[in-house]
Amino acid sequence: MKMQQEQKLPIVCLSTQDYGDLWTRKQRFMNMFAEDGHRVVYVESQWHVLTFAKRFSGQLTRPFRFLLKPRKVKDNLFVATPPLLLPFHQMATPIALINNLILGLWLRWTTRRLGIKDSLVYSYVPYSHLAIRILGSKKVLYEKVDDLAAAKGLIRRATVESLEKQLLKMSQLVIVTATKLKFLLGSQHDSVHVIPNACEIEHFDGATTSETEPLRMRSILKPRIGFVGMLAYWIDLDLVERIAKTKPNWQFVFIGPVSVDVSRFDKYHNVHFIGRVPYDYLPSYMAGIDVFINPYRRDDIAESCSPLKVFEYLAAGKPVVSVPMPEVLRFAPFVRLAENSDQFVARIEELLEMKAMERRKLSTQLRALVKHDNWQDRFDRTRKLLQETYHL
Repeated sequence: MKMQQEQKLPIVCLSTQDYGDLWTRKQRFMNMFAEDGHRVVYVESQWHVLTFAKRFSGQLTRPFRFLLKPRKVKDNLFVATPPLLLPFHQMATPIALINNLILGLWLRWTTRRLGIKDSLVYSYVPYSHLAIRILGSKKVLYEKVDDLAAAKGLIRRATVESLEKQLLKMSQLVIVTATKLKFLLGSQHDSVHVIPNACEIEHFDGATTSETEPLRMRSILKPRIGFVGMLAYWIDLDLVERIAKTKPNWQFVFIGPVSVDVSRFDKYHNVHFIGRVPYDYLPSYMAGIDVFINPYRRDDIAESCSPLKVFEYLAAGKPVVSVPMPEVLRFAPFVRLAENSDQFVARIEELLEMKAMERRKLSTQLRALVKHDNWQDRFDRTRKLLQETYHL
């Protein structure tokens, strides 16, 4: 058995998230590949110097971690932190190429330290083609989980799309998480497969059976309207503020890290920011929420996103009100859809007024919607594609 595992193709994952960030498919899949016998190098997000200047608190050692040998977090799984790079690489192609040169040379050095000379590169980074060429990998998989070219910040769509085209040319296989992402790629690649996000169904059963409410939740009155996940620029804070202002007796509970300015809510006593909660404890926090909301901004990001949080809400059997994102429409009418703040208020009121028997029935229906949307299914589909494409 050991001989068979050692022969499996190593995987170098170029991620857009640090390994310790909120748990998504990136960390899950790489853990599952490691358990399947592949040696996996998980390369964390590429910080540039401006990112470090903004987040340096608690990250003082980050500029030097690239010098360290990748740290082993479990059998077959190693985590490596790349060097700080130049800013504006998603706006100017020459800077992106310089960064790729640095990254590629570092990747080659880092993988050689682990004795890896041939690998499959599993990239989530659309501007990584030159780094992969320098690494020397011939087997390349590109997984597109967001329309990063439409993201806010130091990004120019034309630059990102041009760099992405180069990555598509060298990739034998492309996976996307939403149908819109496949549409965006058009005819640029002839092997594009849609594998949406999923949830850990058994884990979120505890959202209705938790006996003890977390201390930070006990002082928050009811009804509670909840949100789980990163509070970032893609969340419509104007919409949230209008709802919170309209319904001062509803308590709005945000569970997860905050990466945007939320000072506007200081004047609202019914808006609560719990902060990041360990994944294992999430069900106990979710148990006390009456209705969850999915208030994405109606833009290109929302149109092409497979919202992980909605899968988790449904796995927990919790009522949901969402903006009408394409990847949420398949859950309607069980997931209530709302176009604006007035509709959000009306849909939430309908759910809050449901009788206990109706809520139990809805909870069962919501769980049934995602009973096949589990991570093992998604991984098995991904692994099958890899076996067919790379003959693993």
